[in-house]
Amino acid sequence: MKRFLILGVGAVGLLTVGLACTHTTQVTPEQFYLPPGGDPAAGLETFVNLGCTHCHRVEGRDDLPAPTIAPKVPVALARAGASRATDARLVTAIINPDHEISHGWKAGVTGPTGQSRMAHFHDVMTIRQLMDLVAFLRDPTTAPTPGPASRPASRPATEAPAALSPADLLGMRLAAATGNPYAVKELRFDFVVVKDGQEKVRRSHVWRPQDGTAEVRVGDTVTRVEDLAHHTPGPAPEAPVEKAYAAWVNDVFWLLAPAKVMDPGVNRAVEPDGRLTVTFQGVGLTPGDRYTFTAEPDGKVTRWDFVLEGGSTGAYRWEDHQRFGPLTLSTRRPAVDGSRELRLENIAVVE
Repeated sequence: MKRFLILGVGAVGLLTVGLACTHTTQVTPEQFYLPPGGDPAAGLETFVNLGCTHCHRVEGRDDLPAPTIAPKVPVALARAGASRATDARLVTAIINPDHEISHGWKAGVTGPTGQSRMAHFHDVMTIRQLMDLVAFLRDPTTAPTPGPASRPASRPATEAPAALSPADLLGMRLAAATGNPYAVKELRFDFVVVKDGQEKVRRSHVWRPQDGTAEVRVGDTVTRVEDLAHHTPGPAPEAPVEKAYAAWVNDVFWLLAPAKVMDPGVNRAVEPDGRLTVTFQGVGLTPGDRYTFTAEPDGKVTRWDFVLEGGSTGAYRWEDHQRFGPLTLSTRRPAVDGSRELRLENIAVVE
C-alpha cells in the first residue's frame, strides 16, 4: 500500500497556516480502475470456487477443469493476440454480464429472454475477490494451480462471502471519476492556500508514483523523500525529510482523496442523504480523521466536510474540475464559510 494512501498530518491539518462544477465529467473506460493489490493466485482460486470453469476456458491453462455446460460454448479468456481488457470491461463482464454479449456467442450463452445465462454474483463476492479475479484475468497464465489446501479454512466453500455494499459501490464510483494516479509516471502540482486575498502557503511537489519518490519544494528548499511506500516517521518530526513527507501526504490527499476511498484500512459508509463518509482503521498518521464527500451521480466530488482527529472541522467546495491525462481533478477549493481558498495549480502529468 502506498504510504500516502494511509493519509496523515490530519490530511488537512497543515491548513492551519491562516489557514461543483457546472459541467458533467464523463468517465471513460480508460479512467476506471480498481485499487492496486489484486492477487492473481487468489483470483484464480475465486475463478474455480465460484464455478466459472463450468462455462469458461482459459487459453494456456490446461490444468483447469474443462467446461461442462451444454451446449458447449465456452468463452475463451486471454486469447492469444487479444487486446488487453480494461478494468472497466472486466468488472462489467463480471457484475453485469448482460451489458455486452459478443455477437458470435449470443446463440449459446443467452437464454429465452436474450439475457446472459451467466450467474450473478452480487451477493456472493467481496470487493477483494473482485480485485483478485480481475488481476487473474489480466494475466491468467502465471497464477499457480489452486488446490484444496489453498482454500481459507475460516470460510467453508458453501458459505457465501459478504456482498458489495452500497458504500463500496459509491466509493468505486468516486475513485473511477478521479482516475488512477498510479497510471502516470510523474505528477507535478502546487498546493496553495489563499486567505484575505493573499497567498499564505505554497508548496510544490514532484511525485513519481511508480518509483515511490517525491520532491517537495518550499521557497528555495527542495527535499527529496525516498521509498514513500515504506516511510516510517522518525523521532524528530521537525527534521526536513519528515516535514517534507508530512506535507506530501497532506497535499496529495487534498489533490486525490476520491481516488483513495477504496484503499485498505478505509472504512466506508453511506449517509442517509446519500453522501459517502470514510474513516480509518489503524492506518495513517491521524487515523481519527473523518471525511464526508458530496458527489454528483457520475462520482464527481463537489464538496467535502471533515472532522479531524484533534476536533477541528472544515467544509470546502470542489470546483473547476479539469482533465490531466487519465486524471480528473478539482483545481479550486473555496471554504464554505469564505475564510480561505485552497488552490491546486501548475498541475502536469507525465504518462
